[in-house]
Amino acid sequence: MLLIDDPENILFAQFQNKNINNINKITGANANNSDTDMELLYHFPLRWDGGSVTGWKLNQNQIKSVSDILKSFCDTREQARKYGVEDNAPPLLFAVGDGNHSLATAKQCYENLKKLVEIVNLHDNALKFEPIHRYLYNINPEQVLQEFFKAYPNAYFDKNKNNNIINPETHVIKCLYQQREEDIIIPNPTAQLAVGTLQIFLDDFIQKYGGEIDYIHGDDVVRDLSKRPDSMGFLLPPMEKDQLFKTIIKDGVLPRKTFSMGHAQDKRYYIEARKII
Repeated sequence: MLLIDDPENILFAQFQNKNINNINKITGANANNSDTDMELLYHFPLRWDGGSVTGWKLNQNQIKSVSDILKSFCDTREQARKYGVEDNAPPLLFAVGDGNHSLATAKQCYENLKKLVEIVNLHDNALKFEPIHRYLYNINPEQVLQEFFKAYPNAYFDKNKNNNIINPETHVIKCLYQQREEDIIIPNPTAQLAVGTLQIFLDDFIQKYGGEIDYIHGDDVVRDLSKRPDSMGFLLPPMEKDQLFKTIIKDGVLPRKTFSMGHAQDKRYYIEARKII
């Protein structure tokens, strides 16, 4: 899956509305859509109130249109305007992540079969970014906090709980331990994302002092685990979609387990599969 940053949905809008309006009129697997001049490849319902899935084959003019639009996204001047970076920064067209698999393996599979690619607009309403939180155990929470404030001497607890008025460039991370919940404020961070600020510290701490780390989905799960002795949790804010490309351009590869694309309930279907040798 390759993500593109297309907040105005320029690429897919040229196809979507006409397809949606005509989908109920189509019954045959090999039918053609006269309005869009695209061949219908498949259309079938999903189980468990999952809606339906439809696949269309683009004609040659539409393929050229897709190619031209993708090329326009690579304009370095437009990228500089969009992300606030230097106009000579290398263009970033696609973002790809390894998820729970090896990115190196996925890349080799892609090299073996480059025609198998799924382009997804990261701003699509069906694509949800969910935070992945951190849970530490076999540690002393007080020591973790002491070392954290040494690593980030400008950081502090938000005693007034007024982080909603803090500068948006400031990172806010919720810390849970010993039946307590505290908001940690990190002004003027060097990393683009709060998860980057936190992960840099956690990796260094565990290397020096030991302990274990788990990556947890769901606020309630972290809250329950953090009630255990010698443990603590960190709740991270969700990553905004417009931060993804900007962060990669400025910081490089994202920290591991930065975000999840949807909940488990949203990942019930694997529609297409193809053997790669």
